Amino acid sequence: MQQLLPKSIRIDLVLDGGNVVKCGDTVVMTEKVFEENQDKSRAEVEKMLRDAFQCDILFLPREKCDRYGHSDGIVHYVGDENILLTNYDDFSTKFYNLFYEILEKRFEIIPLKFNVEKHNKYSWCYINFLQIGKLVLVPQLGIAEDNQALEQIAKANPGCEVVGIPSLEAVKRGGALNCISWNIKV
Repeated sequence: MQQLLPKSIRIDLVLDGGNVVKCGDTVVMTEKVFEENQDKSRAEVEKMLRDAFQCDILFLPREKCDRYGHSDGIVHYVGDENILLTNYDDFSTKFYNLFYEILEKRFEIIPLKFNVEKHNKYSWCYINFLQIGKLVLVPQLGIAEDNQALEQIAKANPGCEVVGIPSLEAVKRGGALNCISWNIKV
């Protein structure tokens, strides 16, 4: 018997998959979607997204120096209205506080924090882990933050097997495990 994929719809928007993080009954995106669809008003883009996703949308500001502006580099939903928030505070307290202020209205926030002397510029990548059912694959860089990330993500995902995957080459190119995958629930 052939399994049918969920119905897909076409919308007239430029939209990156990495900028769509489904968090229960909400989608979290960065405002990059407005930058890429300047031929439409903000209200029009918001309505198109709400209609397409059939849920509320939370928009996070985009830091101009963030090359990709994807929400999957900022948050990861872990269920029961809980989200992990990347360690943005190590690099931009201003944006971290903006993210926190927006997200705390809807979610219980679990911030990733790393107890290291000097934060690695790629340590944002841990939030971009991949979950397939009860298996959680966490990027690993060969740095001090690796084990701390595994511990924090395992604690936020009880009942899951959490495994580290060497990912430095993908991360150097701007993505991590969620970015380089396509997870379809059928």
